[in-house]
Amino acid sequence: MARPQTLQQSLPGLLRVVGRFRFYIFKELPLIAGSLLALFAGIGLRLLEPWPLQIVIDHVIGLEPGGWLAGLLPLDALDPVALLTLSALSLVVIAGLRALADYGHTVGFALIGNRVTTQVRNKLYRHLQLLSLSFHTQARGGDLVVRVIGDVNMLRDVAVTALLPLIANMLILVGMLAFMFWLQWELALVAMATVPLFWLLTLRFSRRIHHFFRIDSTNNVALALAADGEPHGALVLAEEQTAGRGRLGRSWYSEKASGIYLSLILRPQLAVQQAPLLTLVAGLAARDAVVEATGLAVDIRWPNDLLVNGKKFCGILTEMQAEADRVRHVVVGIGVNVNHTRIPAELESIATSLQLAGGRPCSRLELVAGLLRAFDGYYNSLLNDGAAPLIARFGEVSSYAQGKRVRVTAPREEFIGTTAGLDSMGCLLIRRDDGEVVPVLAGDIRET
Repeated sequence: MARPQTLQQSLPGLLRVVGRFRFYIFKELPLIAGSLLALFAGIGLRLLEPWPLQIVIDHVIGLEPGGWLAGLLPLDALDPVALLTLSALSLVVIAGLRALADYGHTVGFALIGNRVTTQVRNKLYRHLQLLSLSFHTQARGGDLVVRVIGDVNMLRDVAVTALLPLIANMLILVGMLAFMFWLQWELALVAMATVPLFWLLTLRFSRRIHHFFRIDSTNNVALALAADGEPHGALVLAEEQTAGRGRLGRSWYSEKASGIYLSLILRPQLAVQQAPLLTLVAGLAARDAVVEATGLAVDIRWPNDLLVNGKKFCGILTEMQAEADRVRHVVVGIGVNVNHTRIPAELESIATSLQLAGGRPCSRLELVAGLLRAFDGYYNSLLNDGAAPLIARFGEVSSYAQGKRVRVTAPREEFIGTTAGLDSMGCLLIRRDDGEVVPVLAGDIRET
């Protein structure tokens, strides 16, 4: 089983990649210089923001009359109202300039990433065109081009939405720490000492990431890893699944480099009968991430289907290993149709993708980050506050929670009724036509 490399193991490969991109990066030096200038201007403006408040404290409230600014500006000649007005205007101007600088370096770095990856992609295309016809025939050249497109687009997503913003924020942090050391080194040491604490408090999921370009099923890999002792919060990601699985033994269509196919390994402190609530956690997290990234109106159909315009684009498969009194581990698999441009004919009437529904491609990286962030919030809520907040949230965002006429296909029977909320274990309550309310533990729900 493939294991993630350490930083020391990965560094030589990263340096070789940077070396390959050096020529293309040097061509963008003017844009890089402008983006860095905007970045450092933003840092300077961030550091200026407290000083209008300092003016108010020194000269209006009078905690420290005078102050070092008095030697630079004739502030004592101004009355308190004029000082307050000046401070407010200064804050507005500084905030506006900082927003402009932030916009400048964000757009600049995004343009750099797009231009460099576009040049690399074009060169790869030209190289592929020069290869012989026999090579394309033997290597299935069409599949090779698709893989190249997927890999370069993934590289662009990583560079534009993750790597370059990370570098920018690290520079901001270094600049502010340097200023703090110059201003008051004791305060800077205290700030640096709290960084490991915040790291431990905030990182729960995705500390260990297993990424694959092509596997049978992320759930299969995650179950094997969990049985082998993989820790809580490990994440399995794939660009393509050859045997993706859904509920009730169904298959999941996994187009290459177009969707999100991931599985989370959990070791929750939950009773066995509470484990199905994790499907609810995953559904709410996926729904929030998609709404935040796309603005689409997303519905949740109990227990695990996410719909847009009445068609399914996301499914969840929860599998667990448990004993009589405790859960050993749970694997939550999530599949999202993101940038699929077509759906197989047999699924067109019931399935869609975010790109087909919204008319534009979406960043898979942004969606995964948002999903993990939302999952962490709902998961902690379940552990700390119980199921009630999750059930209430499901009622807010799902049209299937209350008053929906549905056909229920359960393992032992099929009937029609009206949804009546969820019970404390997350099971769907159905009011039969004779008035009896029954919980549905498992089965298919379809609107009638």
